[in-house]
Formats: sequence, C-alpha cells, structure tokens
Amino acid sequence: MVDAQPELAFRLHLAPEPDGLYLDVPVDAVASLCLHPVKYLRFLAYCILGVDGTIVTEDFEGEVLPDEDRLVEGIYYFVREGEGNVLEHAVDPEALTYSHVSETTNTRDNFWTLVAERDVACIFTNMNEESCQGIHIVPFSKGDAWMKHIVEKKIPEEKGDVSNLMTINEIRNGMLVSNVLHPLIDKKKLVV
Repeated sequence: MVDAQPELAFRLHLAPEPDGLYLDVPVDAVASLCLHPVKYLRFLAYCILGVDGTIVTEDFEGEVLPDEDRLVEGIYYFVREGEGNVLEHAVDPEALTYSHVSETTNTRDNFWTLVAERDVACIFTNMNEESCQGIHIVPFSKGDAWMKHIVEKKIPEEKGDVSNLMTINEIRNGMLVSNVLHPLIDKKKLVV
C-alpha cells in the first residue's frame, strides 16, 4: 500500500484563541481560482466574518502581505479591522439552510428586463442584451431569507445603504452576463 501524498495547503487563521477558527485551503485550489492568493484569502475571510482585514505572517501581528504577493504552503493570519466580537458580522450557519425555489415566469422576466435596462450589455464582454442573461449575484436558490440575513449582518459603516435590499430579485442583486459566460459562473469556473 502506497501512502498518499499530503495535499499542500494554506492554513488561514480567522480568529485567535479561544475561538481558534481557521481554514485549510489547498494550494492547488487557490492557484486554479486566482492570480493573487493573498487577495483571495482576504476575500474568503471577508465572506465568512463579514469584515475587512489584512493577511499577516505571524500570529495576528506579523508583516502585512500585499495582495500581489505569492504565497507558499504555510500558516497565515487574517487581522480584521475594528473591535468587538469576532463573529458579530459572520455568516450564520443556520442561514445556509435557507432555501427558496419557486418563481413565476413573470418575476423572472421582470428581473431580466430591469437588469437589461440598467446594464444594456454584458458587463464583462459588452455583448448586446440579446446574447445575455440576467443573473443573480447572490444565487436565486438562496431566496429572500438569505438576502435579508446578509443585509442584517452588513456593517453599518460600509459604503452604500442596502437596508431596503430585501428580495433576491432586486436588480442590485443582478447583472447582465453573456450566454457564454453564464454557465462558467454557474460552474464556478468564473467567480465574481
């Protein structure tokens, strides 16, 4: 029997003890998803904790790494901005179970029409609207309850008022994307 080679990973600590939250992220996964691994790790931490911060090299106090730096296998730390409870703005695991699956054709058509009027063409390729689809940034399948949860957890000082963003079909949760790119986004081969 041959021992499997351990997968190389970044360990990203999100909170100091006693919480001790961390992610083990395979090096290959990060390399296949992005050009700037430091920026990607900051993004992952932001998605989980709901706050901005920096990536450092030593126990929440080390050298701040620029987004453009290359990373090697090892341990890194996310130093969040601000004070207070580490999990104050974090994703609620209960919210991950929220589900929403029904939609009328009229609602879907209205969403596409409003997004097409606003964006006019694919926001990435500038293809005309006839070659595009209106897609949701927060997936439609998450539903209104998930959208409300995100809005409630948002840090008040952040730029832009989204307190009235309560439905998954609100056009601020949409963008016009070419029919060629849409499947890539669905398969997570292109990430926004």
